[in-house]
Amino acid sequence: LYVCCVLAASVLLAVFAWRCADDVLSLTKPDAEVTVTIADGATISQIAKELRDSGLVRSETLFKLYCWATHAERTIEPGTYSLNSRYDYHALVSNMVEASPDRSVVEITIPEGYECEDIFRLLEENGVCSYQDLANAASTYEFDYAFLQEIPYGSENRLEGYLFPDTYQFYMGDDPENVIDKFLRNFDNKFTSDLYDALDALNDRLAQRMRENAFTETEITDAKLSLYDLITVASLVEKETARTSESATIASVIYNRLAQDMPLQIDATVMYALGEHKEYLTEEDLKVDSP
Repeated sequence: LYVCCVLAASVLLAVFAWRCADDVLSLTKPDAEVTVTIADGATISQIAKELRDSGLVRSETLFKLYCWATHAERTIEPGTYSLNSRYDYHALVSNMVEASPDRSVVEITIPEGYECEDIFRLLEENGVCSYQDLANAASTYEFDYAFLQEIPYGSENRLEGYLFPDTYQFYMGDDPENVIDKFLRNFDNKFTSDLYDALDALNDRLAQRMRENAFTETEITDAKLSLYDLITVASLVEKETARTSESATIASVIYNRLAQDMPLQIDATVMYALGEHKEYLTEEDLKVDSP
């Protein structure tokens, strides 16, 4: 009886050890691609449950013990990853980091004329980041670019015009600061010293026109266009232009009116203030009180 009990216990321990080893080392798991999303701020318990529900591990407890023993909880990053069910525990942890080749990437094209809200919605729809996280980062995060230094914080539209339209590759489930920085870095690269020189030349021409219209030097100095003003005008041209060939003409009209201190009378500004794009503006719409 004693021998039978010892043998039975040995068999049970051997089976248990084999199952543990099979789970940790992925000895007999099937070959299958599985996509998992690790939420921002997820605990090891939540990560273990996500992996078990996805069929990547069999035992939450065993995976948590492995993570605590190897300090893996310090290395796993939030994001969406394409993992293989044949990965052992070490491979699973190693491939849930920011630089992982298994981290899911999505390619997104930002059309010209998209506003911040449009861009953030598009990114959310493609699983890059939530709209609210992007809006919060845009309004409060301090991005280290000289062209943003004079723009006040507090509005999710703070970066309007600086999120450069282009085709990008984003990590799914990425940090909002990383996502927005990719746009701003592209803008910084595109806006060369030649364009800054062109802005200075534009201000010189506008100053000359304003002198011809009997403006004082103080008024001319106050009316000098900043880069932010230039981007605003470019945005108005984008909204008002049906064909690229019309851009210069529309820009000329805007600058002529600025030089004469005339109202711009551009529907796009009213629609932006209203927060909606309408086919026709009413007299009531035109009374909106907005800078």
